[in-house]
Amino acid sequence: MQGEEFSQTLRCAAAAVRAMERLDIAPHPRNFTLWYAYHSGVHPDLTSAIDQLIEAGRPMTEQRNEVLYERFFGSVQFVQSIEHTDQEMGELLERTRADLETAGSDAQAFGDTISALTDTVGSAEDADELQAMIDGIIRECRVMDERNQALESKLAQSSKRIGSLHERLDAVKKETMTDGLTNLPNRRAFDSKLEEESRVSGDDGEALSLLMLDIDHFKRFNDTFGHQIGDQVIKLVARTLVQTLKGRDSPARYGGEEFGVILPRTDLQQAALVGEKIRQKLAGCTMTRRGSGEDYGQVTVSIGAALYRKGEDLSDFVSRADAALYAAKQSGRNRVLTETDLQ
Repeated sequence: MQGEEFSQTLRCAAAAVRAMERLDIAPHPRNFTLWYAYHSGVHPDLTSAIDQLIEAGRPMTEQRNEVLYERFFGSVQFVQSIEHTDQEMGELLERTRADLETAGSDAQAFGDTISALTDTVGSAEDADELQAMIDGIIRECRVMDERNQALESKLAQSSKRIGSLHERLDAVKKETMTDGLTNLPNRRAFDSKLEEESRVSGDDGEALSLLMLDIDHFKRFNDTFGHQIGDQVIKLVARTLVQTLKGRDSPARYGGEEFGVILPRTDLQQAALVGEKIRQKLAGCTMTRRGSGEDYGQVTVSIGAALYRKGEDLSDFVSRADAALYAAKQSGRNRVLTETDLQ
């Protein structure tokens, strides 16, 4: 059985490498992990997602591989960070509990000692004996005061450490929910926000729309001018979204050269107008090299819009916007289409 498993592993590894060669995808560990999982069938959701992209004719670019990896494997680091912090928090709380338990025992012992001393004060036969009893009470009070100060110091340190752990959790959460290149919310944050806004829309009956944007001819920027210029194009689109959108509108980098915009309290017609405003603003931009003035060309986007249907699966909602985006690409690019245009 071990020999069969080994042979199967080799076949899956070879299939993954061949797939990356055929698609001209760099065979680094992240991509290999992705395509090995696809060919081994160990991650059915990943296999289904890739099959849908292939069926729709979407090219398996390096950027799209990045999106898929982040979607299906990117949460591992977050989970490990949470587990580590949770372990530290548990150990810290256990130490604090033990310190408080010891303090309680000390307080009980102090109370018993003081009670015993005060009970004997009345039986003192002379002033020297009385003074010795009083000195004993003072010593016990000083010891108890020192113990209380030590406990306060420990509790202050524990409180500071708990605050530090909370800050670490916030930082990890922010890091895993933010796209490193654009500082926009990433795919994970987008999914969470879309789920939240769909619940609100279902409760209050307000419209909820979605825009999906894709940079036109993005591969040309990368192939002709290099990936650094491609990154600058992505940043330009991100800045334009931030500058154009208002209120509760939520832009996100969906992955690669694709962006999503969640539009609460916005019907489909209004969403199309927002999309057109974004399209026009970008269409008026050109990329040039600082210093030399070399023209990199015009930056345009194709945009698809869809309207949320109460109770529907969110993947269907995204798929309709994505289908409208794909139709905008197929019909000439640099335009906005809605799901009703497909009908």
